[in-house]
Amino acid sequence: MNYLAFDIGGTNTKYAVVSEDGEILKKKIAPTPESYGQLLRFITNVYSEERPSPYIGLSCPGIYDPGRNQITGSSALAYLIEKDIVGDIREMLQGVDVFIENDGNCALLGEVWKGHARGLENAAIIVVGSAVGGGAMVNGKLLRGAFLNGGEFGYMLIDNDVERESFHSFGGKSGLNGLLAFARKNGYPAANGVELFEMIESDGRLAGLIQKQLLYTAIGIINLQYILDPAVIIIGGAISRNQTYMEMLERAIDQVMKKRENYKVRPRIVPARHSNDANLLGAVYVIKERIGLK
Repeated sequence: MNYLAFDIGGTNTKYAVVSEDGEILKKKIAPTPESYGQLLRFITNVYSEERPSPYIGLSCPGIYDPGRNQITGSSALAYLIEKDIVGDIREMLQGVDVFIENDGNCALLGEVWKGHARGLENAAIIVVGSAVGGGAMVNGKLLRGAFLNGGEFGYMLIDNDVERESFHSFGGKSGLNGLLAFARKNGYPAANGVELFEMIESDGRLAGLIQKQLLYTAIGIINLQYILDPAVIIIGGAISRNQTYMEMLERAIDQVMKKRENYKVRPRIVPARHSNDANLLGAVYVIKERIGLK
């Protein structure tokens, strides 16, 4: 049996037909629809074309409330908040079941199923995109928390001036938008992450500046290591495919750890095995888990 999975993002939406064993058989990307109604039509039209099985998995930005089976709180797509997307799609596609989960959790579950978190009881993922998302598994269970904010690592306060009451988030410092803004401020107007790291390869000054900026990311990773105690912290998002970025991040962690001699557990970081496809695999894993096929 094959499954249809959607990774709904703030800018683009990917969808894929995925086999029972987690092989992506077909994948496409399209701009994310501008309204809720357009999104529903997009999903139902794709399903009508593909018809792989009577199951659809959705990876969505925002806080997922299992009790209400909805996206609540904040989301990169405001039109998703408190909408019954599961019920609405079921009504439009009679006989089709729909399953939804937070995108950070889907990224982690994709790695649990077919990646670097396979067989682990404790793992975390930091998804570096425009900002930072994430997810955590503690003692074999997704960390949701009392207010369903478990894994929202981007909200950590990481660079603070208490005297001036100036506070900066982990997502703002470590996300790609933050790195690009920092580069522009220092005279390097890179248009995107690919261009930024091409410039780093040929400019020692920029490489040094970004290396220092990545200390914020390293501090956040070390904080998570001592809060959650995971066996591995997976770095997700397209940037995780960049070897230079991963090497610089390892050096930044080493630099911080050398200053904290009593910190005996160094975080183990790895790039997501499935990079940006982890969310699609995670959405299918959610289907299999909830219908009892895992």
